[in-house]
Amino acid sequence: MGFPDEMKRYSPEIYDVARRLLAYEAGGHPDPAGMADAMERICQRMYQQLVKRVGSTGYSVLVARALHVTKDEFLFLDSVEVELQSGSCLKGLREGVQELDSTEVGQGIASLLANFISLLSRFVGPDLALSQVHRAYPEIPLDEAGHSSEEAKE
Repeated sequence: MGFPDEMKRYSPEIYDVARRLLAYEAGGHPDPAGMADAMERICQRMYQQLVKRVGSTGYSVLVARALHVTKDEFLFLDSVEVELQSGSCLKGLREGVQELDSTEVGQGIASLLANFISLLSRFVGPDLALSQVHRAYPEIPLDEAGHSSEEAKE
């Protein structure tokens, strides 16, 4: 039995946060491989922030669900697997983006991250979810996502 389609939806504000995280981590490397590496760093950093709250299994489930709902729209994610034990988070992502258009890869990875944040928000609540993102990335302001930087620090 599948989940309802609304599980795939995230707000424009959450998508904006995801795009900013991806742009920050990609730095000057907006090519597909650079964005895949950036997503890997985001996944690892968020894991370090969230493992104490949701556990390793809970984190894996959130990432796996976000990956599952994003695969419907971005087929290059079809061969990607969540694998935290291997020292990586998204096994096969870098290989899956080779020879793809940077725009498609950027949109797909940002959607994956937005789905993750949205699912986390449904699990722990939107304020706590965004505060955890902010704790992992204090250098990225969340003001445009509807929270002040001070609220996100609490």
